[in-house]
Amino acid sequence: MSIVLELSSYQLRLGKGGDHNPSTIYTSHYGMKQRINSPLKRKRTSEYTFGKCIDFVKSSGDDLLDIRSIYSQNQVRDWSALESLFEQVLFSDVATKYVSPSPVLLVEPLRVDRFEQQKMVEILFEKCGVLALSSVKCTSAGVFANGRTSALALDMGHSFTSVVPVKDGFTDESKLHRTELAGAVMTEASLELLKAEIARSKEKDSNFFNSV
Repeated sequence: MSIVLELSSYQLRLGKGGDHNPSTIYTSHYGMKQRINSPLKRKRTSEYTFGKCIDFVKSSGDDLLDIRSIYSQNQVRDWSALESLFEQVLFSDVATKYVSPSPVLLVEPLRVDRFEQQKMVEILFEKCGVLALSSVKCTSAGVFANGRTSALALDMGHSFTSVVPVKDGFTDESKLHRTELAGAVMTEASLELLKAEIARSKEKDSNFFNSV
């Protein structure tokens, strides 16, 4: 039984091979907690907080929490945070049922350079104790999920929208076309429209009560 681990600039998803949906989903953001160990030395140590724990820590008010993103423009900006996220996801109560000693299939985003691939493999093997690992591009995985081996894949993510051909299971990144008009831009535009609609609604209510 293999474990599918999918990385993207917005989410990390973990699931069991053959399942329709991932069992664990984390955002690719983390909270950096800084605690004061000694009131005299004022020495601080940092811890990583992921998922719903970020909201809990923020509401408690006991720690200083700096929220950051692991990815920037589809590239890893904080490897130590990614390592901590891997450890938390792979060794969580949900995952331990079937992770060890299961092999891992890593679904990686497009345009990942050789250094990032090597670093990712190093973390999973040496830090997380994964026994076997294979990788596939997200577009190839999407084509396989639809019962095909060749197709023109349209991948709309948080940071980029990409169109790339997949032939016999392999993604041809030399023919990749990409735009930054993606999920983040659409979310921001939707929020602006929603804010404008709320403002118009409040103005109508105000005019109605004034007329009464």
